[in-house]
Amino acid sequence: MSPHLQVLVSRAENLTNLETAIGKSDPYVVLLFQGEKRKTNVVYGNLNPAWDEKFEWKIKKRAQQSDEYLTITVKDYERFGRNRLIGETSLLLRNAIEALRPLDYELTLFDHHQRPTTGTLYITVTFRQPQEENEDKNEGGRPPLEEQQDASLTDPNVLQFTRQRMSIRDGILPNKKIKYQIRVKVIEARQLLGSDINPVCRISLREQAKQTRAKKKTTKPWWNEIFFFHVDLTPVELFSESVDFRVNNARALRSNLLIGFFKLDLGIIYEQSQHAFLNKWLLLGNPDDAMAGAMGYLKASVVVLGPGDECPNLKTPARSEEEDVESNLLLPAGVQLRPAAFIFDIYQGEDLPRMDMGLLESAKKIISAGDGKKELIDPYLVISFAGHQIKSKIMYCDDNPHWNQKLLLGFQFPSMCENIKLVIKDWDRLTEDDVIATAQIALPAISAPGDTGFLPCFGPSWVNFYGSPREYTDLGTEYDDLNLGKGEGCAYRGRLLLSLRTNIGAYPDVTSFSIENDDVHRVEPFCRRRKYSLHAAFIDATMISVTDTPVEFEVSIGNFGNKFEYTLTPSPSTTQPTNAVFDGCRYYFLPWKETKPCVVISSHWEDVSFRLEAMNMLTNIIDSLETRLNNIKKGLDAGKPITELAVQFVAMLNQLIFDADIELPKPVPGQHIENELDRTYRDLRTDELYKLRQQAGELREKATDLEEALQEVENYVKILKNLATEPQSSMPDVIIWMLSGKKRVAYCRIPANHIIFNPDPRKCGKWCGKLQTLILKHPDSILKNSLWKVPGLLRMKLWLGLEIYDVHWRSSQTDAELSVFAETYENQAYVLGKWTSSGPTMTRHSWSDVNGMLNLSKEIFVAPRGWRFEGDWFVNPEPSMQYDEDAGHRSFLEDVYENQNRLPGGHWVSAPTPWTDLRGDPKTPRDDIELPPNWEWDDVWQVDLNRAVDEEGWEYTVEATLGGYHPVEKTFHLCRRRRWVRQRNYTKDRIQSALESSSDIDKISQSSCHSDASLSNGWEYAPLFNMKFHSRPKRMDLVRRRRWHRKLVAEDPTAPLVFNLTGTAKPKASTVWKKLMSEATDSSHQKTAEEARMALLSCPRLFLVFKSAHRFQLRTYIYQARDLAALDKSGFSDPYACISFMNQSQKTEVVTQSLCPTWDQTLLFEEVIFYGDIVNVQREPPPVSVEVYDRDAFGEDEFLGRTLINPAVHLKPSSAKPPRLAWYDVMQGKQSAGEILTSSELFLADSGELPFFPPRQGDLYVIPSGIRPVLQRTAIEVLCWGIRNMKTFEFSQIIRPSIQFECGGKVIESKTIRDARINPNFEEPVLYLEMVSFTVILRFN
Repeated sequence: MSPHLQVLVSRAENLTNLETAIGKSDPYVVLLFQGEKRKTNVVYGNLNPAWDEKFEWKIKKRAQQSDEYLTITVKDYERFGRNRLIGETSLLLRNAIEALRPLDYELTLFDHHQRPTTGTLYITVTFRQPQEENEDKNEGGRPPLEEQQDASLTDPNVLQFTRQRMSIRDGILPNKKIKYQIRVKVIEARQLLGSDINPVCRISLREQAKQTRAKKKTTKPWWNEIFFFHVDLTPVELFSESVDFRVNNARALRSNLLIGFFKLDLGIIYEQSQHAFLNKWLLLGNPDDAMAGAMGYLKASVVVLGPGDECPNLKTPARSEEEDVESNLLLPAGVQLRPAAFIFDIYQGEDLPRMDMGLLESAKKIISAGDGKKELIDPYLVISFAGHQIKSKIMYCDDNPHWNQKLLLGFQFPSMCENIKLVIKDWDRLTEDDVIATAQIALPAISAPGDTGFLPCFGPSWVNFYGSPREYTDLGTEYDDLNLGKGEGCAYRGRLLLSLRTNIGAYPDVTSFSIENDDVHRVEPFCRRRKYSLHAAFIDATMISVTDTPVEFEVSIGNFGNKFEYTLTPSPSTTQPTNAVFDGCRYYFLPWKETKPCVVISSHWEDVSFRLEAMNMLTNIIDSLETRLNNIKKGLDAGKPITELAVQFVAMLNQLIFDADIELPKPVPGQHIENELDRTYRDLRTDELYKLRQQAGELREKATDLEEALQEVENYVKILKNLATEPQSSMPDVIIWMLSGKKRVAYCRIPANHIIFNPDPRKCGKWCGKLQTLILKHPDSILKNSLWKVPGLLRMKLWLGLEIYDVHWRSSQTDAELSVFAETYENQAYVLGKWTSSGPTMTRHSWSDVNGMLNLSKEIFVAPRGWRFEGDWFVNPEPSMQYDEDAGHRSFLEDVYENQNRLPGGHWVSAPTPWTDLRGDPKTPRDDIELPPNWEWDDVWQVDLNRAVDEEGWEYTVEATLGGYHPVEKTFHLCRRRRWVRQRNYTKDRIQSALESSSDIDKISQSSCHSDASLSNGWEYAPLFNMKFHSRPKRMDLVRRRRWHRKLVAEDPTAPLVFNLTGTAKPKASTVWKKLMSEATDSSHQKTAEEARMALLSCPRLFLVFKSAHRFQLRTYIYQARDLAALDKSGFSDPYACISFMNQSQKTEVVTQSLCPTWDQTLLFEEVIFYGDIVNVQREPPPVSVEVYDRDAFGEDEFLGRTLINPAVHLKPSSAKPPRLAWYDVMQGKQSAGEILTSSELFLADSGELPFFPPRQGDLYVIPSGIRPVLQRTAIEVLCWGIRNMKTFEFSQIIRPSIQFECGGKVIESKTIRDARINPNFEEPVLYLEMVSFTVILRFN
């Protein structure tokens, strides 16, 4: 018999009267459950009807406890036309299912806007379980349990119930022993009690016991191991046995420290479908105390296989936060979880991006009955927890929705799920709903276990959402998976104001209802904003991978600073687009020299500084403790005396006790607003810090073993890191984007608390106003394409603080002057042999911004309030225009094309322009090309035959200006050309030449630049305005531009940096402006967009102009690598290392056929220029990037791995001590790909006092003897007996194999086996290899 749901509809009171003219409504009730409808009779003309009608639903499969609900609708019956809605509501059935008795409900009805009405409905709900089969019926037979199988899994008495059913069958089961196999797969565990544990799972059956591998220092281990047990028992004996699961702490096995226990009867397993429990969660308990509660959760699969049974698929499912845990959980007998509910107050959202196509708006208006309002997003919220979901109402056409709705989600407490998932979706009429963004709230961060703990609570506070870039495209982008929470979000996509509290004892009856207006008003103080300023100074941009278009950087916080966002007041948030210059080996850099670009963004946020300051204070304690702890570990590895280390250990604990004795920041009345979680979290932190001080004091007095004491200090670090998390950090992260044209290439996210300013240094962010190195990365969704190149590396300063603190940022720039310039571009087109300001190719105003969107003539500039102009306009060329095309190259291929033509039927003669470049522009004749200074020719001029040409190098076409060259001569071809090439190399570094001739730093900077006559006028040339500009004019160039600047001086430091432009020049047609205006169809939106357009990019350019520059020399010592990946067919690689530092890069020689190459090479970087105070270089030196590649004869070299090392900085080279080589992990993404033995040191070279150059071997520098490791002769003896079970190679059987052994570059090979089919053993199994090895202990990092 199946379960039944019975609903008694009793009566309703105070229903809304929809008959506004005459009479009263005619109400009736519609009930919907699992797709089946039931209706009551109509009660005519009554607003307090009584029905007393009973309805039943037969449930074939038991309802999901928290997902199934009953939908109730009260309608007004109409004889003609559609029946109208009086009110509706929904009822969760979980309480009725759990109660197993009639429950009476008094339900408030809501209108179609989810607003409460005056009506109330009274019903009674009963859930009836199936009756037990008569045990006397078919006595001794096998009772069917299939119908009760699903229901029994989550019942608290499941084990006892099934065991009773087993005993009924004992009499008829055969008494013959049968061989059974029990397969147990232990997958993972979660929420194990304890800290700093090494969990191991032991499985025992009768006398057999097996255990998993121990996982170190984790409370959620992942094992995924399978075990087999074999027994020979009768069925009765088998069903009385059980499988015991014990999770122990491997660090304390001798003391039998049990974490959790679960006992599972084999009879229960055998009764299940396929005789198996698959991927079930087991609640671990204490065998001695059933009331101790949950000790953790274990996920496992158990199968009982008898003769002829087939094993089900034991494949481990992927981890998912949407897994329905509660219906997949097995509880021990007598243990029952408590009902509970999350109550979410969803108030409002803001800054949601556009999600719909503007072209479909007219169709939407028709469908929505002529709604004229136009917004391109219809958001609603989905909350997921433990595999269950609840949804908010849909806010149509609203990018800043105000839900003001309560959502209730029932669950079993305690739950093993650790995250609440929040998903904002966009409702679509015609297609599937789109995901806008995803965020998660971690339960461990908003709750605490134990007697002094607290239930999960949150807010009211804002939750930030991140995902793909905000710019809308009709076809989507490759980053859309980031909106699903897969990987780190690369862009801000809005935020949500909500609160959460937890109720224990009952499941909710309804899923949602509206929030009262009084409660909405109480939350308004949490939305009060203050004005913040974000400053960023870009010092260096190196390792740039974009070369085809100019590069610029954008800094944003939330929507503020986004250059494509037109709804906010613009800020100077982007740097000047700059062409990248080659660094000499692999990457490119931006030649900013002593003029560094700056940006400043004004934004408005809630003042949550007391939360960020508490994080920073705890982070400072962690950094200090970890630094001292690592120093002691290094001393222990280096063999320092124990007494010396003990003194350091005591000093470390003293400092920890002093640092932890702090008073955490409290909200300032009138400035900050705190909530319940703030208060409980502050009390928790205070208690934990007090306990930590007590424990550190006891450890200082009682510690006897240094290594055990250091492990205890590591536990302190973990405790502090848990305390340093802040779940309510509502200020969005700062995001830095590298832009190439209009494409976003790479980004970096910086948490706001890292750069927030406070006058108290303890509360200030650790990187606030300090020079730091940021490694940009591609969005996670495209890492599948194996993009190994670093997109860019930035050295910059960031500062975030209230606007009233701006003076601290300005005063901190002691080594540079902050300069502000108004900027405009003069544009011209080439028409009929002369340059003019009009013509068919003149798609821009004669004076415009860098993108050509605004008409910015010099006369319309008006100084902003609080600023004044100083001096007149002057031409300031873009810095990269001053570099030759061979800049940075140590070898360059000079080429020139020889051109000939003929008349039809005539002979080939020299063309009117006999020598040109690839584009056909005139070029110096081949024999007249002069060698630049400090270069030498590597060879003579040669015809390039490595192209589609004939034997003499000619390629043919009809007309040279049309292109389309072919390698075979035809009678109609009238033009031909061939390419001459000649290699030239450096003989002397040009910058070193400048140093010898003058010590002026300007000459050093300009030694890599040309001084063409065109640059004196500052013109840049291009075929069209939307193409890349260059400095020298070419035949195909039809447009040109030059940059004009005018300096601004601040009279009021608090004045905004946005120009007021006089005049209202109409815009030229541009793609960006058309797209911007297409998003604003009505007049109000067009007005807003027009105002944004007039301000867009009208912000000035900011620069830090450094007053001094310093020259350094870098020495990188590359000795050896080991355990590199084998990428060649031979099983080896041909590795070489590429070292990148600042604006230069070099590479080592190639070591062929080796996985442990020894280079023994020193690379010198002679001309490293740093601007500003050298103390900043010593405090935060830029990292040295060491990348290892496999050299390939054909195609691009393959990437093996990368590591970053920090060089030792010596401001006094004469007193520098030689560095020690150290092993660094070579990483390929997040996986280890070997190790490399290297080190670097950076010398100040201003005084010229540098250490002696390393010794040379040929053209290479080797590692000096004081740094190179001491070696000794070592012999290795290998016993190589033979081969077995060899697979085919290239579809051929292996018959005559031999084996090669490689170690440290030395290779030894065995003799070849004559025929492995007859004798697979080697004739001489002993191999002897002599090599050198290290005799000193090396430090591993």
